[in-house]
This record gives sequence, C-alpha cells and structure tokens, in this order.
Amino acid sequence: MAFLDQTLTPEGSAAALEQFFSSVLEGHIATGFVGGCLFGNTALEMSDSNAEFARMVQDVFETWIRKLAFVVEVAQRQDQISKELSSRALATQIIATIEGGIMMSRLKKDETPLRQSLETLRNLIGLKAHSQIDADFPDAAATS
Repeated sequence: MAFLDQTLTPEGSAAALEQFFSSVLEGHIATGFVGGCLFGNTALEMSDSNAEFARMVQDVFETWIRKLAFVVEVAQRQDQISKELSSRALATQIIATIEGGIMMSRLKKDETPLRQSLETLRNLIGLKAHSQIDADFPDAAATS
C-alpha cells in the first residue's frame, strides 16, 4: 500500500493520476514484466480455493478503489477529468484496465499492452492533454 500512498496524492489530481499511471508502467518495465501484480495474481490463483485469501485481496482492492476514487473525485471537482461516471466507477474501471494490461504485458513480456491500456484510460477519463494515444495508436484516433 506504500506505492499507492506515494503515487495517489490528491493534490493536483490530474497530475497525480498521470504520475500513478507512469509509475505503474515504469515499475513493470523495470521487472521485465515478471511477477505481475501480487494482489491480482493472488486474486486469480486463490480466490476459488481459499476464502481467507479472497477476503484479504478483496480488502486490498477495496482500499485501492477508495484511494483512487478520492483522487478521481478531486480531479472531477477541478474539471480535470470526465464527470460522466462516478468517481468510484472510474476508479474501478482504472484498476480493472491496469490489471488487464499488466496481465497481457506479463504474458507477452512486452510493455505495449500495458502502455496501450494506460493511454486508452487517459483518453477515456479525459486526461487528453497528457495522452499520446493519437500518436501511438492511430486506429484509435480514427474511431474517437
């Protein structure tokens, strides 16, 4: 949880989200996409067979959602990101997208899936000023 506390500060919320996204990508690039996310891995491997682990991981994800939703809410109040969905719904989608991007990058041992997931998130939540999606993924720009 120290990683979340360091990267998800509500001050300058759009900047905090950008820093969080960049830190996630940089952290996984540094490991060569080996290991993935401890909590995501535990959720996948243990949730069906160990109720105690499942509850523990649910608590971790709930804390992550709550911390992220607070930063999202502040960014929404400051008109820095989309207000179309609730802060909790956006936070949940951000986490689901990041976890999927990590899983796909881990499988390929390539940063492209996670990078694309993060760029798509930036576009979807309205961090368009920070986004490189149009340059990196021209097909996505044509459909938006």
